[in-house]
Amino acid sequence: RAVIEAELARLDRGDAPTLDPTKILERYYGVEDAARRLLADFKQIEQNFRDLDRETKERVISSEGARGQVLKEVFEHRDAIVSSDQGKSFQAFWGFLMSIETREELGDLIHRITELEVVRKANRAFPLDSLDQRLVAAGARVQNMTHRLNGELRRFLDERAQSEGKRVGELIVAFKRLALEQREDPPLQRNFMTIEGDPELTLVMDRPLYEPEQPVIITQKPLSAGEPAASADPLFDLDRIDLSALAGNIRNCILDSGQASLAEVAARFPVSQGAAELLGYLDLAATAQAGMDTGLGAHHEMADSGERALLQARNERRRTRFTADIPNPVFLPELEP
Repeated sequence: RAVIEAELARLDRGDAPTLDPTKILERYYGVEDAARRLLADFKQIEQNFRDLDRETKERVISSEGARGQVLKEVFEHRDAIVSSDQGKSFQAFWGFLMSIETREELGDLIHRITELEVVRKANRAFPLDSLDQRLVAAGARVQNMTHRLNGELRRFLDERAQSEGKRVGELIVAFKRLALEQREDPPLQRNFMTIEGDPELTLVMDRPLYEPEQPVIITQKPLSAGEPAASADPLFDLDRIDLSALAGNIRNCILDSGQASLAEVAARFPVSQGAAELLGYLDLAATAQAGMDTGLGAHHEMADSGERALLQARNERRRTRFTADIPNPVFLPELEP
């Protein structure tokens, strides 16, 4: 403890020991190895979800039992993937990557390391400069696989419900045909059929008698219509937002940096139509998150960072300015199916 406290005191005074070139390269190669193992964890999680998606399709095709058993097996396998070492590593670093501040700090540290003279002259086997973008791309592929798995489960439930409804209809028709065949020669025994459970009877006399409503007597005179205090014309004078132009702004930012948050898009393309324009960006984010086609010639996978942003918005038409506290989604590039 005394040695550690003495070292901390030296660091507080700015008397930090410097490493020689050999130790710098040793630590740098250790960082490269850790980066490779991290990307390997991301790829392993993606492959695990691909295997689970394939196994889910096989279970759906070959399943003859209840839907609950199939869902139970799929969810147990999915929980095992998430709780594995690779799954925990992915969850931790994906949350790290969805924070703009931490990503900027990571990029600054990587830049400072790669600018060291001994590192620039070294034979680097791993492109550490592109670690940020490669992690985001790998994480986006994992998210895409989870969306595909969820869609497969939804289709399975819908198709099974339709098939069960169709089977019930076929049984009712078969029951009617049997009753029609036995119409001329009905069974002689009294109890020719047994139905499990108590029957539900609805008799006419069980319904309550009609009771007329009591007349409503109004003792006060109705209020007369007054004059409006302000004109209602501004309610109909709404701004028209061009969603295709907003989507173009998002695509331009993604082409430059690989991904873009709403705050970054608004900083590059200042908001000029007030809250309506901000709602347009959020509408595009929600549409992309739902996996729906925006109809604008492009599709974006949106990852919710859970953060909020304070944006300065201005309405040029009404010449007003205000600050909006809104969610700050992160737009990712289009993924191959």
